[in-house]
Amino acid sequence: MEVLTAELAATAWKLFQEVEQLGGMEAALNTGFPQKAVSETAAAKLSAVALRRDSIVGVNQYANPKEKPVEPRSQDVHAFYRRRIQQVASHRTGLEDAENAVVLDQLARLWKRRARPF
Repeated sequence: MEVLTAELAATAWKLFQEVEQLGGMEAALNTGFPQKAVSETAAAKLSAVALRRDSIVGVNQYANPKEKPVEPRSQDVHAFYRRRIQQVASHRTGLEDAENAVVLDQLARLWKRRARPF
C-alpha cells in the first residue's frame, strides 16, 4: 500500500511541477494542459474497458444481452457553457466587494503558507 501511495504522490507532484513550469494554473488552463491530461486519461480508461483489460460489472462483464443499449443524448455544448457562464457571473456579481476582499485575502494567505510535500 505504501508503494502505491508513494507512486501516486510522486505522479501528482510531477503534475504540480508541470503546472508551475507553465506559469501556474491559469496559464496551464489557457494552454489546455489539464484538459488534455483529463482527455487522455479518459480515453485510456475507455479503451481499457472496451478491450476488457478493466471490468465494469454490467457493462463489459456480466452484461444482460437482452437489454437495449441506451441512446446517447445529444448535448448542446455551447448552451451548457452559456448557462455555466451565467451561473458564475450571477454568483460573482451577487457577492459584496467586502466579502470578495476577505476571500481573496484568505486565499493569498493560504498560497503563501502552502507546503511542498517533497
